[in-house]
Amino acid sequence: MLPLVKTYAEHIDFVHVEIYRNNQTTDVISTVAAWNLGGEPWLFGVDKRGNVHRARLDGAFDRTEMQTLLDDLAKRA
Repeated sequence: MLPLVKTYAEHIDFVHVEIYRNNQTTDVISTVAAWNLGGEPWLFGVDKRGNVHRARLDGAFDRTEMQTLLDDLAKRA
């Protein structure tokens, strides 16, 4: 993701959310259970109205998949 940030920074704000409550345990934040997130990583696109983008990438995904999601999201910005 990091190599793509500069390309999209004008249209998209990137936010990293750590899933663990702290670095001492494997206790996860409540969102992991609430959103039924069984593993990581994930990539969600959230539009300017706060709606989660129709695409969600889970597990292993490549640069092309990330670019497709980000291109679509940038068009909506």
